[in-house]
Parts: sequence; structure tokens; C-alpha cells
Amino acid sequence: MHDFEDVPDGEHIFIGSAATVRVMGKGKVLLKFTFGKSLCLNNVLFVLSLHRNLVSRSLLDIVGFEVNQKAGIIIILRNGVFVGKGYRSGGLFVLNVASNDVNGNASSSAYIAKSVDLWHSRLRHVNYASINKLKNMRLILNINTENCSKCDICVEAKFAKKPFKSITTRKNELLELMNLDLADFKNTMSKGGKKWYITFVDDFSRYTKVYFLKSKNEAEEMFLNIK
Repeated sequence: MHDFEDVPDGEHIFIGSAATVRVMGKGKVLLKFTFGKSLCLNNVLFVLSLHRNLVSRSLLDIVGFEVNQKAGIIIILRNGVFVGKGYRSGGLFVLNVASNDVNGNASSSAYIAKSVDLWHSRLRHVNYASINKLKNMRLILNINTENCSKCDICVEAKFAKKPFKSITTRKNELLELMNLDLADFKNTMSKGGKKWYITFVDDFSRYTKVYFLKSKNEAEEMFLNIK
């Protein structure tokens, strides 16, 4: 148990046999599921006379966990994300945990993410140096920040185009040079059912026009319209 503290001698709990047993102390227990997720249990009672470690399903429900039961298996979810599971054995459900080791840097939150990439996403793609700083301040779990994978979202967001060449001269007549761009909405459809757009910019007048298209073969018609 982590952050263990003694409790007054007068604190007792009732058990199934209608007897009362003394509570020796309270602390935190970190359950490490075999699928990689961890669950930090707060205010766990230490009762010397009990020979099983019990987790209350109703208390998990109070702090926002979803526990589903089917065909001798229970599934624990948090905000729709799988956390861990257990199997029925001897009238009780036994959680499928890897070990009972407690991490000294466990936070006070009920749900702990152990992946540095998951922390990177939850903190709105913050740089890994800031995650290291949070770890050193013991605000998040003591996770390994060395094996970081490349974030595709960060790569796309920070990608920069090369600068365009400076324009020194322009055309002298309308429609002598027309700059256009034809592209799609990346699998997103507009309210009018359009999937493509085309832009026209006249080099002489700088007149600009944008058309929405249902298909690419409408581009020629749009050019005739602007001409």
C-alpha cells in the first residue's frame, strides 16, 4: 500500500458474517492490469483479519467507471476506453492483474495512463520536454519518455511549405493568365452535397472566384462561367 496512514482504534467495518472487524489503516493500491492499463484505488482499508483483497463494484461506478458483466467475465471501462477485465472464480470475480507492486509516483487520480504517447495526445500534443518536467514534478506517473513514437498529427501540423518566388511583373490584360486550384474537402461533404472546390485568380485584375463542385468534371464548366 502507498501513502499508508493509521486510523483511530474505534473505526470498524461490517462483514458478511454480521461481525465487525477493526480497520488498521488506509492507503492507495495500484492495480496493474495485464493489458497495460493501471487503476489507482484511493482510501483502501487495511483489515488484518480479511484474507481477500476486495474491490467494490459500486464504488467504481461512483467514480465514473463502467463495469460490464457477461458469461463469467467482467469488463472495466472508463469513458468507453477499455481498462481491464476479470474472471469469475469461487463465487467472486478475480481481476486479471499483472502484479500488486505500487509505484511511488502514483497520482491521486482514479485512472492512470502509462503511455507517454497517450499523455502527449491528452495534453494537446505538448512537447516531450514538458511531459518530462511534469513527471519530475510528480504531477503525472513516472513513465518512460525515451521511447517516444513519431506523432503524425504533429508532423502534419508543423509542416511548412517553401516560400513562393516574389512576383516582379504582372500581365497586362484580363484572362491573359488565370491561376486556379482544384482540390477536395478531404472526405468531407458540404451541406449542399459538394465534395470539391476550385478557385480562380486573374493575374491582371486579381479578381478571385470560388466554386463548389460535386465532381471534378465540372471544372471546365466553372472556367467558362468565369470567362
